[in-house]
Amino acid sequence: MSTLPFSEIEFRHIALDTPHGRVEGLFSEMRLDAATIPDGMAAYAIRHGGDDSVPVSIEPGVTVNFFGTLLVAEAPDFGRNNFIEILEWGFDEESAATPQSLTKHLLHE
Repeated sequence: MSTLPFSEIEFRHIALDTPHGRVEGLFSEMRLDAATIPDGMAAYAIRHGGDDSVPVSIEPGVTVNFFGTLLVAEAPDFGRNNFIEILEWGFDEESAATPQSLTKHLLHE
C-alpha cells in the first residue's frame, strides 16, 4: 500500500468499457492508502485475469490478481454485483497530464 503523497504517485488516464458504459479515471499500479485520496474521488481495485496481462473487472477491493487502482469522481454502476466486467480497456498514451490536472478534469474543476 502506498503511503506516498498523492502528488508523487504516478498515474495514467485509463478508459474502461463495461456492460454499464464507459468508466474513465486515473490508474496507478500501486495500492493506495485511503488517506491519500483527494476529497470527491473514490478508489476501486482492478483485477486481472489468470494470465496476468488483461484487466477483467472493477471491484471495491482485490487481494488476489491485483492489476491496479482506479480513481474516479463518480462511482461506477455495479448493478447487483460486487464487480463490473471490463470488456475493453486502454490508456490515453497521448496524455501528458499530471495527477493534479487529471484530478481537476475528473472533478470538473
